[in-house]
Amino acid sequence: MVLTNIDLNILLPLVYIIPTHILYIGELFTMFINRKGTKFAGSFFNIWVSSATNNLVCSILYFLTYRGTKAPALVGFYSILPESGFFITLALFIVYIAGSAQLILDLVLCFNRMGAADTDILILLPLVYIIPTYILYIVELFTMFVNRRETKFASYFFNIWVSSATNNIICSVLFFLASRGLKAPALIGFYSILPGSGFFVTLIIFTLYCNGATQVILDLILCFNRFTVVWMGTGHVPFWRKYCNLFLFAAFFFPVLTSWEAWFFDVKLYPVNASDLTQGYSWIPTNPTRIPWMSIPLIVSGTVVVTASLSFLMNCYVCWYLLKQRKNKNGKNVISKQDLKLFLYNLLIFFSQAVQFCLQFFVMDVNSLAPAWFILLMSSALRASIMDVFGFKVIMTNTDLFILLPLIYIIPTYMLYLVELFVIFINRKETKFTSNFFNIWVSSAINNLICSLLFFLTSRGSSASALSKFYSDLPESGFFITLMLFIVYCSGASQVIFDLILCFNRFTVVWLEARHVAFWKKYCTVFLFLGFFFPVSTSWETWFFEVKLLPINASDFTQGFFWSPTNFNAIPWMSLPLIVSGTATITATLSFLMNCYVCWYLLEQKKNKNGSKMISKNDTKLFFYNILIFLTQLVQLSIQMIFMFYPQNDPMHLFAIRVQYFVMDVNSLAPAWFILLMSSALRVSITGFFSTGMTPLFMMNINSINTSMMKTMGRFKMAMTDIDFFILLPLVYIIPTYMMYFVELFILFVNRKGPKFTSNFFIIWITSAINNLVCCALFFLTSRGVRAPILSAFYSGFPKSGFFTTSTIFILYCSGAAQVILDLVLCFNRFTVVWLGSGHVPFWNNYCKIILFIAFFFPVLMSWEAWFFDVRIFPVNATDITQGFVWIPTNPTRIPWMSIPLLVSGTATFTATLSFLMNCYVCCYLLEQNENKSGSKMISKNDAKLFFYNVLIFLTQLVQLSVQMVFMFCPANSFIYLFFIRVQYFVMDVNSLAPAWFILLMSSTLRTAITGFFSNRTASFRINTISTDTNVTKRMKSVTIN
Repeated sequence: MVLTNIDLNILLPLVYIIPTHILYIGELFTMFINRKGTKFAGSFFNIWVSSATNNLVCSILYFLTYRGTKAPALVGFYSILPESGFFITLALFIVYIAGSAQLILDLVLCFNRMGAADTDILILLPLVYIIPTYILYIVELFTMFVNRRETKFASYFFNIWVSSATNNIICSVLFFLASRGLKAPALIGFYSILPGSGFFVTLIIFTLYCNGATQVILDLILCFNRFTVVWMGTGHVPFWRKYCNLFLFAAFFFPVLTSWEAWFFDVKLYPVNASDLTQGYSWIPTNPTRIPWMSIPLIVSGTVVVTASLSFLMNCYVCWYLLKQRKNKNGKNVISKQDLKLFLYNLLIFFSQAVQFCLQFFVMDVNSLAPAWFILLMSSALRASIMDVFGFKVIMTNTDLFILLPLIYIIPTYMLYLVELFVIFINRKETKFTSNFFNIWVSSAINNLICSLLFFLTSRGSSASALSKFYSDLPESGFFITLMLFIVYCSGASQVIFDLILCFNRFTVVWLEARHVAFWKKYCTVFLFLGFFFPVSTSWETWFFEVKLLPINASDFTQGFFWSPTNFNAIPWMSLPLIVSGTATITATLSFLMNCYVCWYLLEQKKNKNGSKMISKNDTKLFFYNILIFLTQLVQLSIQMIFMFYPQNDPMHLFAIRVQYFVMDVNSLAPAWFILLMSSALRVSITGFFSTGMTPLFMMNINSINTSMMKTMGRFKMAMTDIDFFILLPLVYIIPTYMMYFVELFILFVNRKGPKFTSNFFIIWITSAINNLVCCALFFLTSRGVRAPILSAFYSGFPKSGFFTTSTIFILYCSGAAQVILDLVLCFNRFTVVWLGSGHVPFWNNYCKIILFIAFFFPVLMSWEAWFFDVRIFPVNATDITQGFVWIPTNPTRIPWMSIPLLVSGTATFTATLSFLMNCYVCCYLLEQNENKSGSKMISKNDAKLFFYNVLIFLTQLVQLSVQMVFMFCPANSFIYLFFIRVQYFVMDVNSLAPAWFILLMSSTLRTAITGFFSNRTASFRINTISTDTNVTKRMKSVTIN
């Protein structure tokens, strides 16, 4: 099995999903171990913990039920899951609940920040699950009512359950009204309009007492119903037909007999503090001992004890019977699967009774609300009926995933745009955002948001089956339909024009020097007007296009819609596509020329730092922003050229149509991230606003988690510094690559005795992979992570010198040298395939271990000097350890006649040269073989792919060699030397991590083994995959959207 484009679309987001899950776990763990401290005692963190846990569950199950299902690489995994049943339904059910809870918890967090008291949160937060449970109760009762004549709901268990569910809803509502909501300051307005005493307030209390007692009695009756299934066998049906109504009458009448005393309690509703209503109300009897010989609390407690004891005895008997039946499956009273599930329902209800007196509020919720979920969990008939009644049969197609999956990054980018625009707006009078660059950028950002939204509406979303209901409600044609397309055309053209204006703004900083401020103050508004007016003047043709919104298939709306002009040639002498392409070409060309000039100027300024036109660091960064935008313009231009010069049925044209979606995403959304990356002023303003710009309480809550996670770092003023960002951001790809390495090594180990992985190439590769893992980990530990202020507390606990610090540096030197040598060995292995022909197998069988030994022993010989370096770890600033640490030798010239840097550079040069020569020879041979396919030494396709793996590795060696040459021949204080010090981090990442992806790319054998292992290790893997695809296809044909 080969990874497809769909796999990449689905699995690539794991690059950020997995690190985010790890971050969630780290934050939750930190809050847990500090839960008794005052810094996490606020209600904000109580809600956030619930929200974070819910988000984790939602994210994992959403991937399992929606995202991963369409990945061909995971087909085998899904093929071994049951096609339907409890597990499948439970997973989807939890996704729906977690998704709803996500929105509600976000709302509660907002409510918390608006000033709600902790009391409000304790009282109102449970509405997150109470309201959905009420809805579920109503759905279940409605479904049972609709299907009341069918045999699956004709049993007396469901008759009792309906009575119990109705009672539970009433009990829960009244308990909230009379006991829970009283203390919520947010509800004081509601309680202030209720009567202070009289019939109404007493009736509520009386009904609540009756419902509470009825609840436990009905639970006992349900338990007795299941007990009679075992005890009476088939005789339980006539028994319940005869006595069911009698039991239900007793369940409701007995609590009335034991609660009539409530009418004499003189119940009142009054504020706790008449001068401050925000302290809540009390709704209690003022004379609860009016009839001394009766005690409702004692009667209720006795009722619970008796019912729970009887339930316990009956449940024990049924459990014993089921275990006995398990041993002897031929017994006369065999219990059906459905009866067994309903018995388990009773067990769950019994457990809720057993903790009745622990936590009044929340146990009452369990007793009243849990039955709705328990019955849904245990009754597959009820679940199926709900699905039938409400028509939940929508299945997402591959097209839907292709269209809707990008919302993963589109929505966060919209949020980032809004944050940036909001921060720039509130700081608009400060000098850092008063430059005309930000005025232009704000206009461009607003235009990008509009363009992206309407492009999704008119071009992307219309093809999604899941959205067909929405599009079917829109008008087929008219002003609205044409207006949307007109705005898309205008905003698309404005996009490239604003990019040109931004580029021209940076160009004038160099060209006009200090005069550029006055120039833009005078003409900025004119340029902005042109940015919007020119597209309008070139797109008015759209109003004559006869734009329509039509279904792809008039008989089946679920296939999607298309929103396009039906008469593109309404005005023959105009051509909107040609105008758009011309605009993109002209703006990209002008941007290129201006960027070239500014680049040349900056290089000249670098040579002569005393020049008259010194460009500030901030202006330089904003220029690089323009460079990034220019790259997006080039991509857009390429797409337009394909549309112009390739026929519509050409594969390149069809490919460009699909890619167009993502190109538009890059053009519209990338500026939000580029400006965040290049403008430190904007980053500081954002972090400052969300750290210190809110109320003191909010700042204290947010900072407390940072303080706890940093321990000894002192006051942590910002969420993350630029240095932290630069150092830790690569973990986004480092961690997934580590996981990929482990997967590959595990697969190779599992299949080590199979013929496909016994070649010496994979033996060498395994050795190289392990070395790369060690090298990358130690490089991060000793060179990268020490500079991160966010990790300073971690490094402060390390020994500052000694064996540990020195051995770590020594192993790093050895593994770095072994890396390039093992790359050479891999290259030599592929060379011998051509040079020795079939003789390469015995050659490597004889000498493989010797060559591997040399690959590790030689670096030890050239790195032993490290033990004399006096390696130490010390802070950059002894008075402020948050500035990071340094882990370096303090005496690197202890042995003058040795130089590890020189030896490393020499090794890199020597291995790269040999690799180059051997790769050239193999390339020539493959070209010759391609011309004459009857040669004696025919290279297999697999060997050719592994050779191209070596070519990719060689390219990484060249990059490493370039860095080493810079370190050897450039002065330590030169610009190029300092630049490559920073680049070195990423070069080491490429050398250490790229092989994991290169081998996956080039070895179809390894890909097949990985997908096969994680999919299905049985011999029927392909059959299962085909049958799964067939089943999915059959279901897709019967999709109906309600």
